Amino acid sequence: MIVELLRKLIADGYDLLNSRIPSGTPYLKDQVDNMAYSKWAMSCISLLEDKAPTHARQIQILYNPSLPLVDAAENILGVLLSAGEILMFQQRSARVRGASETGEETSSNALRLHPRLKDKCLDHLLRGKYDDAVLNAGKVVEVYTRELSGLAPTDIGVSLMRKAFKPSAPKLEASGIQAEQQALMELFSGFIGFIKNPQSHRFVGISDYEIAVEVVSFANLLCRILDGFRR
Repeated sequence: MIVELLRKLIADGYDLLNSRIPSGTPYLKDQVDNMAYSKWAMSCISLLEDKAPTHARQIQILYNPSLPLVDAAENILGVLLSAGEILMFQQRSARVRGASETGEETSSNALRLHPRLKDKCLDHLLRGKYDDAVLNAGKVVEVYTRELSGLAPTDIGVSLMRKAFKPSAPKLEASGIQAEQQALMELFSGFIGFIKNPQSHRFVGISDYEIAVEVVSFANLLCRILDGFRR
């Protein structure tokens, strides 16, 4: 909830600065509406004094009648943006680690991630770098498959998956039923071709946390399947 309110105050801050009143002379500062500025600054302090008290105190210092309003508003907006980054990072951390405000576990409990994925993806999820998390998840599956199948470093991508799981001569055989082995090959090939490869060739721009977690969870399942070949 606080992050949504913070986003609203950040947007209000930009609106306030965009509504500045030019002084018409280089010797005087531009101004903003005093009442709107005061209401906005006090709202910032009130919102942050519990969750980000240091930032709230910084805004209290900046909320000083002796400072030009435009300068003060710009500085307060900077403090607000800093607080936003910290609070959003904390929120993502709680969600990724499976901790809600009620203490209940979520479906995206990253503590259950496969060790390889946890090492390569967790930090990116925490920092909101979802494209990097998805790309790394794909690379983890690709590297793990190559290791277990004994294929060459030059075997990459979809071609690697088809060689590793090929029903007629599988390096990694999960089922003696050809249709099932074929399906497994398509499962891994599809993940690499549709999920990992686009990230390798362009900036996809994943901005949805849930989508990123679901992709990493899919990679998690594939890694668990690969663990079976190690055993």
